[in-house]
Amino acid sequence: MATVRNPTAAERPASPTSRPPDPSPVDLSVLAELTGDPVGTPGDFVDSLLATWTGETTRQLQELEDAFRAGDTARAGRLVHTMKGAGATVGARAVTDACVRLETALRDGTADWATAGPELRTAVTDAGSAFAPLRTHRPTPTGATR
Repeated sequence: MATVRNPTAAERPASPTSRPPDPSPVDLSVLAELTGDPVGTPGDFVDSLLATWTGETTRQLQELEDAFRAGDTARAGRLVHTMKGAGATVGARAVTDACVRLETALRDGTADWATAGPELRTAVTDAGSAFAPLRTHRPTPTGATR
């Protein structure tokens, strides 16, 4: 009689849920779907959208730190939720993921700005760096006006 052996973990194929996370802080396909342009296509709308996202996210990050220092967890929760949604809208997955973790910690009463702050700042910086190549205006065609 043949012996049936179960494969070891190393021999089993990876399941879709056990794939390593994508190391990119942004998902450009989200931005492409939002704008209707091919992935990586810079333009005025993309530039304006990302400039607004960067400015608002930077402002909200400072407000979030202020809320933590004041012990205002309700305000912190609103800001994190807003940042999470805005990050998801433009495909800033690292920001969205960091916000989800912070939102959960705020709900659980375990939020710590000393840990969450640097993680969120890094996520915002990394997303901004990944978006930077898209923040270049296309040349204006001859005869066109802006």
